[in-house]
Amino acid sequence: MIDRGGESAAIGRRLKESGQELIHHWNRLRGEQIVRTTFDTHYRRLRNGIVNALADGTLCADSRTAETCRRLSNHCYSLFVFAHTAGVPPTNNAAERSLRRAVIFRKLSFGTESGSGSKTLAVVMSVLETCRRLGRHTLTWITKAVTHHQQNRPTPNLLPNT
Repeated sequence: MIDRGGESAAIGRRLKESGQELIHHWNRLRGEQIVRTTFDTHYRRLRNGIVNALADGTLCADSRTAETCRRLSNHCYSLFVFAHTAGVPPTNNAAERSLRRAVIFRKLSFGTESGSGSKTLAVVMSVLETCRRLGRHTLTWITKAVTHHQQNRPTPNLLPNT
């Protein structure tokens, strides 16, 4: 939005500044530099600023900005889950990092040539990332899964028992 200039840029700057300030205060809360009531005061003010900027953005002359603001407004509650739900970070950095290997692989290999190839690759990449996060040896699990398949046995559970 900021790069579009004009009215879009003004709305984009409002959203960016409020969002950055909100994350700043969340980090201060997480670092125990402020108490919850102080964060909540900042949160309410900044949330209102973001909601108002989105409402203004839906009226923007630039149709792309208006549509983006409409979409964000429709899911506005989701934007603020981190502010009132413990354990939910305000960014998707962890998800972005977990997809990084798959994105690099896709770019270097030029993707797949079929829908079934894409599905297979998605499953393999998901297994790789899950094993990495759980500290499991990927080849060992895949070998066990293939062996079970050949023996008409159920696929071994990839996730730890809960």
